[in-house]
Amino acid sequence: MAAVAVPTPVPASGEQAVARVRNPLHYALAVGIDRYPGISDLRAPSKDAQDFRQWLTDSSGGGLDPRNIELVHAGNASFDHPDNAVPTRTLVNNALERLFEDVEVHLRRDPLAWHDTRLYVYLSGHGVATDVTEAALLMANARRNRKGESVPSRRYLEFFQDTQHFRELVFFADCCRTRTVAHIDLAGPPWERRTGQRGRVSWLLGFATAFGDAAFEQTEDEEADPDKARGHFTRALLEGLRGKAARAGRVDSNGLAAYVRDRVLALTNNRQSTTTVSDPAQPVFFCDVPNVPLPQVTLHWPEGFDGSADLYDGKEVWLASHNAHRGPWTLRLERGLYEIRLGGQSSGTLFKVLEEDGHVRL
Repeated sequence: MAAVAVPTPVPASGEQAVARVRNPLHYALAVGIDRYPGISDLRAPSKDAQDFRQWLTDSSGGGLDPRNIELVHAGNASFDHPDNAVPTRTLVNNALERLFEDVEVHLRRDPLAWHDTRLYVYLSGHGVATDVTEAALLMANARRNRKGESVPSRRYLEFFQDTQHFRELVFFADCCRTRTVAHIDLAGPPWERRTGQRGRVSWLLGFATAFGDAAFEQTEDEEADPDKARGHFTRALLEGLRGKAARAGRVDSNGLAAYVRDRVLALTNNRQSTTTVSDPAQPVFFCDVPNVPLPQVTLHWPEGFDGSADLYDGKEVWLASHNAHRGPWTLRLERGLYEIRLGGQSSGTLFKVLEEDGHVRL
């Protein structure tokens, strides 16, 4: 099996390409690894990486130029020995190097364009964690006693924070964060680290699970080995990016983190809890989602209650009132925490609005 870096097809018409590209200086690497001859094979990472690339190229999603995306996977290939397996760390590094060298070409011509730059890194496959800050994607040539063959997402993010090739960094790791029993030396980026002077870098780092835990896949076999299951994190991530994480018609890193956390908990019956690290004061903006209807919520009163009810948000700010004698109260609310107080009470019943319509029985 030879090279597995797969470029996204470019539209034949230059006009079509321009029309669909909203963010010409956004770049992305998507890695999905299914085949691990030295460990055990997985089912979903390669397809998940391709689905993420599809969102990246969608004009209503990431809006990237297809030429700015590196997709690294081995498809349906099989390998008889870890030494023959790909992708490897070298292949991933080569793909990343092409991206930051390309953006530097643009920035030499127009230094102010740095404010429009972003790098996405999506990693999916087997994973380990050496500490609470890390999630390292194992490469296809990793083995049970050679898990240093990996790409540690946090170390790579810190490299790009220092070098400032991009103003915004968005990293997602859909892999287990199994604690390593023995000490493992995780190899960081191979390039010289020259500290940039361009300005403050905004960043988002999303892990599929908590430190030490497994990541799961939607599967008909609920008794499947958890370390062979993937997909819930990426499913929730793409749902959120495609609009379900929108707040006031926009998807940003704050709303996305909250949506993915709640959605993955629901999909896995509270078995998987995501981890997101970012600066909430400087959210990363992803896309506008116009005309997305808010979830519809119907409040049902206790038997015999016919007084006034007040609705507050999670910060105890009053929003609206309703007379119960008029029947159940149906309204559309943004995702979040709310409180309903009956008959002028100083406190009441808390409820959370998720992405779907629902009923609250008081």
